[in-house]
This record gives sequence, structure tokens and C-alpha cells, in this order.
Amino acid sequence: MTHRRTLATMSLGLTTALALAVAPGTVAGAPVAAGLSQTQTLRAELEAAACDVPTKLLVRGWRGHRADRGGDIDIIPQEPDFVGTGGLPHSGPWDYVGQVPLWLYGPGHIQARGEVDRVVTLADVAPTQGRLVGFPFDAPDGASLTEALVPEADPPKLVVVVVWDGAGKFVLDAWPKAWPNLQGLIEEGTWYEEAEVGSSPPSTAQIHATIGTGAFSRTHGLVAHQLRIGDRLTDPWEAGPRYLVAPTFADLYDRAMGNRPIVGSLATVAIHLGMMSHGSLWGGGDQDIAVLREREGAATLGAEGLSWNLTSN
Repeated sequence: MTHRRTLATMSLGLTTALALAVAPGTVAGAPVAAGLSQTQTLRAELEAAACDVPTKLLVRGWRGHRADRGGDIDIIPQEPDFVGTGGLPHSGPWDYVGQVPLWLYGPGHIQARGEVDRVVTLADVAPTQGRLVGFPFDAPDGASLTEALVPEADPPKLVVVVVWDGAGKFVLDAWPKAWPNLQGLIEEGTWYEEAEVGSSPPSTAQIHATIGTGAFSRTHGLVAHQLRIGDRLTDPWEAGPRYLVAPTFADLYDRAMGNRPIVGSLATVAIHLGMMSHGSLWGGGDQDIAVLREREGAATLGAEGLSWNLTSN
């Protein structure tokens, strides 16, 4: 007997910040050499400031930027100055907002390894789903977390991805007694102690898209909660999933299986849907299931309503 395999995503939310600022007339604290033009001086100052920024912050910013979609200037403020992020203290390139819990659980499918001490990113989620169900998914920026998987296990009937909004490692470490249930289960699955979002800004729309596509923003196209499309600014889901330019794992898996798998998402607002699929918009795909509670016509952030629905997009 063959079972229909089901892919489900559940989101309860996640989350911009490259400032190169030095004192005028100085390079890394030293006066600029005489005879340099104003442009040369500015370039030297910016290069020196960039060299002072930790490499991992620059890498996260590079992964999260696209020249055709993002701003002309990216900002890396000094921690924890989250200027330019809409007043959101959970948005920036630093470790305290970029490090997140990543835990895999599934008896018979996921090994009970407890803590694994290596750096992984949320781009690794989609290719891991592919390995779980026996469907190779060549993620642009991620790789399967093979050490967590039981070798040669039969594909599970259901794969669920849960996003725990706001529960970064910094928060969990600050409140160690507030999550006893998950703590008690860690040893029964595989817990990546050094997991991180992988790109900046780590706001909802682009990181949910990273979970779905195995790609960072520079590849999948969603760079922030406002992005440039041509000569205008818009939000990433005002035209449905059209601005998400990379396929999700669910897009390719569903199509390859003749649209027999059930793909669905239970979320709050449209910016969560990047972790699911394009639905019938992706060539050969069918309509997938999405349940939201977004208020029609409201701004992307704070757009939660009281009734479950699906907006017209």
C-alpha cells in the first residue's frame, strides 16, 4: 500500500541590518595622507571601516543583499544599535539575534544524538527534508544534516517544520528555566548548538524563504520587508509568491511526485509562506494549502487579525 506523503509547515513568525562609519579625515583612527582627493579619502575610510568589521558579520550581510532588490546602502550598526530596522531589537547581523535553536526529532528517522557542536544554518533545512523523504534537493546554499538522520530509514509520512518566533539562543540562554519541555527532549533528537540564521537581516519574510528554498536572500530574492521591484518599493508578498525567484523544496518535490504529496502551511501572515511553496504559480505545480489570519490591506508587520483566512494574493 502506498501512502501519500505530506509536507507541512507551521509558523508562529523569526527576524535588518552594513554601516561603515568612521570619523571624517581619518582611516582606522589615523589622519588621511595629504594629497588625496575627497573621493579617495572617503573610499579609504570606508575600506578601513569595512576591514574592522568581523568577517562573519560581513558574510551575513553579503548573503542577505541583492543589488536589484535591496537598498543602495546597507548598515551594520554597532551592537546593539538596531537603527534602520523599524525599531525591531531582533533584527541585525550579530550573534545574539543570528544564533537560533535548530532541533530535529523523529523516532526511527532522526538519531538521538543530543547536542552536535558545528555551525549550520537555516539553509540546511530544505535539503534535510529532501534527504528524509528520499528526494535529492540541490540547495543553493544549504546541505543535508546527514549526521542527524537514521541511515536507510523509510521516508516518513509527514514532515513538519515549526518556527518558534523570537526564541533565539540568546533568549533561551537568558531564561533557562522557561522551556523545560524542549530541554527534556533534546537528547531524544539532534540539537545543533551552533545553528544560526546565516544571513542578515534576519527578518521574517526572507528567513522563512531561506527555510523553504535552502538559499539566502541574494539567491531567492526576498531581501527585507520592503524591497525594490523596478523603480518602486513594495513588500515581498504584495504579488503573492512572484518575487520569490528560487524554487522551494516543496515546489520541486510536489511536482516530481505528480502533485500527490499534500503541501500546506498554518501561519499568521503572508510573509511566512516562503517556507512552503509557490503553489500553482510554479510551472507544473498545483494549488497548495495555506491558512493565515492576516488582515486584508494591512501593513506587513503587525497585520495579524483575529480570524483565520487566506488573503486575496
